[in-house]
Amino acid sequence: MHPRRHENNLYLLGLLLSTIGKLDGQDRQVTAYRGAIPSSRPRRGRVDEQNRLWFRYAATPSGMLDPKTEQVQEWSCRRPGTAYDVVTDKNGEAWTGSMLSDRVSRLDPKTGTSSNI
Repeated sequence: MHPRRHENNLYLLGLLLSTIGKLDGQDRQVTAYRGAIPSSRPRRGRVDEQNRLWFRYAATPSGMLDPKTEQVQEWSCRRPGTAYDVVTDKNGEAWTGSMLSDRVSRLDPKTGTSSNI
C-alpha cells in the first residue's frame, strides 16, 4: 500500500486488493472505492490541485478518484501495459510516461481522448 496525503486525507492504494482507501482527515471515516476493472491493482497515486487522486493500474488503464463525487473513472492508454505514473498539468490533462518504449502519452479527461508524443 502506498499512502498519499492531501487536505489532511490519507489515500491508500491496495495493490493486492484492487481497492482505493480514503481516510478522511476530519471525521476519520474510512471509505473504500473500486473501479470497474476487476483485479486492477491501483498504484503510484498523486493528488492534483482539484483534490482528485490520479493513479496507474498494474493493468492497462489510468484512473482517477474524485472524492467530491466519490466516483472512479478509468481510461485506457494507447500503449497497453507500458505507462508508469500519471501527472496532471495546469490544463487538467493527464500525462504518463512509458517504462518500455520511452514514449509519453497525454490524456484529455474531458473528452477521453489520448495521444502519444
